[in-house]
Parts: sequence; C-alpha cells; structure tokens
Amino acid sequence: MKGFFKKSQTALNDTRKVQETYETSLLGDSLEMVLSKKSGQKVFRDFLKSEFCEENLDFWLACKKYQTFDSLKERTRIAASIYEEFIRDESPKQVRAVHLKWTYSTKCTL
Repeated sequence: MKGFFKKSQTALNDTRKVQETYETSLLGDSLEMVLSKKSGQKVFRDFLKSEFCEENLDFWLACKKYQTFDSLKERTRIAASIYEEFIRDESPKQVRAVHLKWTYSTKCTL
C-alpha cells in the first residue's frame, strides 16, 4: 500500500508541475495571443464571469470581427450593432469603457 501512495503522490506532483508550467507559459503570452485561442478565450471568459464583466470579452471579440471587414457598408452595419449592444446607455451588455476610443464607422479600439 505504501508503494501505491508513493506512486500516486509522484504522479500528482508531476501533474502539478505540468499544470504550473502550462499556466506560467500562458502568463508569458500577451493577452491578445491568449485570446486568439478558443481555450484562452474560455479561461479568460470564466475569469471575467467571476468579476461580473464578461461583456468586455464579447465587446473585444465584436471589435476584432469588425476589423476584418473592408466594406464601408458592412463596417457601418457592424459598428451600429456594436454601439447598440455595448456602448449605448442602457444597452444589454454595456461596457464601462473609460478609455474607449470610438470613431463610428472606422475604428473600435480600447
């Protein structure tokens, strides 16, 4: 029985080392790099939920999507949607964007 506990403890320590290494390597990445991965988005979303500000990630993702469009018509449509969902007073997912720079049809950045 002693050998089992020793092996279990060794396996547990190895698992902790791998987890710590993984977490430390994530800390070395920029937030944008972490958010470029679905797994990073999930972990960050879980954190934001615990802080009651999950809408900030939704806003950031909407802005990243906005930046992929070249058409002024599409950008205007997406910008209006972002404004209605995240910026307008009383909007469903209003962000507290103190440092938000917003040019209605051209850029959306934090």
